[in-house]
Amino acid sequence: MARLGYGDWRHLRLEDGVSVGDPSGGLVEVDPEGREWSAGNGWSVAIDGPVLAEAEEGSPTRVLAPARLLLKDAAGAVLMDAVVGTDQEPWVRIHDFDGRTLIISRGPIEPAIADESFLVIDFACDSCTTRFTATAASAALVATDATWNGPVQFSELTLEGSSE
Repeated sequence: MARLGYGDWRHLRLEDGVSVGDPSGGLVEVDPEGREWSAGNGWSVAIDGPVLAEAEEGSPTRVLAPARLLLKDAAGAVLMDAVVGTDQEPWVRIHDFDGRTLIISRGPIEPAIADESFLVIDFACDSCTTRFTATAASAALVATDATWNGPVQFSELTLEGSSE
C-alpha cells in the first residue's frame, strides 16, 4: 500500500494502483538526523549525498557526486550502494521504507517547487521499480513487510529513464 498526499490521504494498492481505504500501520524508525530509516525487520536505508559544487552566487548548479542509496541488513552489513540521484534531479529524499519496499523522490535544484520523480522500489524484485511524477507531494507505505529477510534482487537499471 502507498499513502499519497498531505492531509487528505489517498491510499493505493501497489500491485494494481487501485484506490483503497486506510489500512493503518506503516511504522518505521528514523535516526535523529533524519538520514537513516530502519524498518521492523532491522533493515535500513539511507541517502548519501549529493555533493554539489560550491556556488559563486545563488544555488549550486553542478553535481560533483550524485546521491547514493545505501541498503543495510539487520546486522548492519551494506547490501547495496546504488546511484539514485542524477545531474538533472540531484535532490533525493526518502518518503517511507517498510523493510522491503522503499519510496524515494528526486528533484532538481531549481525551481524550488518543481515536479519530482517518485520511485517505488521493491528490493525483492529486480524489475519492479515503479514511477510517478508529482509536485509538492509526499508518499508513504501503510502496510509493512516486517518479516522479509531477503534475498535482495535489485538492479540499478530500474532507476534509469524518465518518470511515467
